[in-house]
Amino acid sequence: DMPKGGTPPVTKGFAFVEYAQQGSADKAIQVLQDFFLNGRRMRVGQPTAQKRQTASPGVIPQMAQTMPSGGGVSSDPAAVMSAAERRRVAVSNIPQDTQQASIQTIFQTFGMITRVDVIPDASATLVHSGTFVVEFASEASAAQAFQAMQGFKLGGISLSLYRGNPPPRSAPPAVAAAAAPLALASLPANIKVLMLENLVGPGEADEDLAEEVKEECARFGKVLKIKMHEVGKEKNVRVFVKFSEASAGGKAGAALNGRWFGKRKVRATSYDVDAFRAGELEQ
Repeated sequence: DMPKGGTPPVTKGFAFVEYAQQGSADKAIQVLQDFFLNGRRMRVGQPTAQKRQTASPGVIPQMAQTMPSGGGVSSDPAAVMSAAERRRVAVSNIPQDTQQASIQTIFQTFGMITRVDVIPDASATLVHSGTFVVEFASEASAAQAFQAMQGFKLGGISLSLYRGNPPPRSAPPAVAAAAAPLALASLPANIKVLMLENLVGPGEADEDLAEEVKEECARFGKVLKIKMHEVGKEKNVRVFVKFSEASAGGKAGAALNGRWFGKRKVRATSYDVDAFRAGELEQ
């Protein structure tokens, strides 16, 4: 069943698949979770009502996955990833003339590789987006590759690596990475409310964007709130991220400012906390 809405009717981006046996559904969730379809990562799970029925009494399913054995929520990004994600390394800034087989040859020195996914260019004007996802047979191999290959120069370009899946809408293509360094304003080390601009075009904000930004920013610390706002008649999109700790906001700002989101260069700035609290989002 694929729900649709609007006029004319269009799919809402999700579907329900009913199996004759629970075991088949469980296997499908395990195999298809985080699978890339047309360059986008799939999220697969049970319907909310079914989750509540199958969860242990008193245990929230999401917390059961993120709570380390010693108590408290782990600050290690790998600790909140699925088992499949912990075996993956996303590699960006890969030159356009690099073949999939070459990436496999380079990374297989760290252990057995089960698959290499090429993230396609959204505009279809380039050979690929400059980002590949390498999945290893073991988490240890992925961790070793992440540590050893971060900043490694391939074709004169420094690679950027991420644990798990690539960041939202992937990193810039290699052509952009080879360009002259960007002149960016420095940001403070502590930012309680981070404002992100130029993530998408005017009027293009949606729930997927908010979820992607939240997932990315959560790598730096606890996110308390995500707020999207369209400015003026142009409807230029601003995304505000409120962090629990100002130091986490500073790290997120440093990492995201000037980074490429699709084909757009992100602008990250610190935003006044009182103005944000008062709902004044157009300063």
